[in-house]
Amino acid sequence: MKKKNILFALAASLLLVGCSATVEAKPGNVDDPLVNFSGASGDYFRNDYQTIYDQLVDAGTSNSTILNALLEMIAKDEEKGIYSNSFTTEAHIKELCQQKMIDKVKSGSYDVDGLFQETKLINELKSSLYDIKKVGEKEANDNYLLLPSDEYETVEEEYNAIFHYDYNDYIERSIKQEVLISELTAKYLYDEDFSNLGKSNARRVKYIALQEIDTHNGEAARTINAFINDFENKAKEDKNAKFDLNALSNIWRGVNTSDEEKAFIKNNNLYTLADQIEEEIAKIVETDVEGNPVRDDDGEWKMKDVKATDDSLEAKYTNSYSYSVEYGYELAKRDLAKKEFVQDDLYIRNNGINDLPSSITDRIFSSRVDRESSGFIKEVNGIKFLTPAKTENNGNLASKIVHYDSSTGTRYVVIIEDVYNSTVFDDAVKNDDKAMLANAVEIAEILADNSTNKRDAIIHYLKEFNIEIHDQAFYDYIDSTYGEVFDEEE
Repeated sequence: MKKKNILFALAASLLLVGCSATVEAKPGNVDDPLVNFSGASGDYFRNDYQTIYDQLVDAGTSNSTILNALLEMIAKDEEKGIYSNSFTTEAHIKELCQQKMIDKVKSGSYDVDGLFQETKLINELKSSLYDIKKVGEKEANDNYLLLPSDEYETVEEEYNAIFHYDYNDYIERSIKQEVLISELTAKYLYDEDFSNLGKSNARRVKYIALQEIDTHNGEAARTINAFINDFENKAKEDKNAKFDLNALSNIWRGVNTSDEEKAFIKNNNLYTLADQIEEEIAKIVETDVEGNPVRDDDGEWKMKDVKATDDSLEAKYTNSYSYSVEYGYELAKRDLAKKEFVQDDLYIRNNGINDLPSSITDRIFSSRVDRESSGFIKEVNGIKFLTPAKTENNGNLASKIVHYDSSTGTRYVVIIEDVYNSTVFDDAVKNDDKAMLANAVEIAEILADNSTNKRDAIIHYLKEFNIEIHDQAFYDYIDSTYGEVFDEEE
């Protein structure tokens, strides 16, 4: 059997020495007992580590488990791992792990009645034998409304707002390995394929998407236009005037608004999504002179006469009559408060931006998007708005920066925050511009999700660390899946 160098032992310990080690996939303690029975005598059938090893092999997961553990060791290597040459930091790894936790609960799997129940998450993880600990006197964060991420300044702030318990054991044993291996792939791309990072045509983009309301068509346009006109007037007097897409999002939503946003809605006589809910409820529920729902003798909201009500709205707010209208009203308000209308991220051409129509993404990733003279950008107060293909030459700012997709009735405002290319990164290397090079690292992290890049990185590091395999099953797995590792062997 062919051999290369790496030191690796399953079940007992994992050790990486220098740039050379040995892989021995079968545990050295196969005969050791799994359980020691106090005061008992005699042997117990299959009470040994061989049992675990055989089950892993039979399940077909042992080889990938071994490989992931090996890659995690390489990622942590002081000389060539992800922390070498300041590629990443423990703080960044922590942030990536926290983001995965946030994404996990925002799926809605731990919600009841539209509210996050931390107890559900705790019980699920404890049942999987993770050590989830209480922190001080804090109780589980139950009945918590998960707000849009743009309500928080940092990932850590959002994480701390959501989670009251200590999830370090779960993060260390379930999340962190995936993050470390992904960062290892990113480091490979940064170190070995740097030129392609600039060729990815990455763009840092922030945009808002507001879809017209069927029963009030044109209200999204009115809201956007009023907001842009207000900014345009302020910008004429104040060169530091900001264009806050998150404020526009709050105004359109109509809930959890600041006093300033409430005043803007009132002064411009705008119709919000919260108004839509109130209007629809008023069509099916009796209200008093002040517009408040009237209750019947049982304390329930009094429904309008069957001839005067809207059956489709009744079904909408009762889930086809499975609960009360009042309960459905509360669910609708919670759902609205959680809706995210603003996206702010780094995107590359090959991945595209799924939520935007091609008429917009084609312009975002155009090579001409970085200069106003190209006609792709309208810059005001240093803010670079992406222009639509057709604009009104003599119109106001709104006519020059609002995009409209007639197929969905959605209006967009897109801000180009930064444009990255090979020239930008080459200059950053020459000038040792660490801030700009941090963007190249972020691009590498995006590209690390590509399956081809993952495979190339694995082959690179298995060669780099000169592995030696002493387990036939694991050798055959590597040979069949990453055969290039052994190409140089005779």
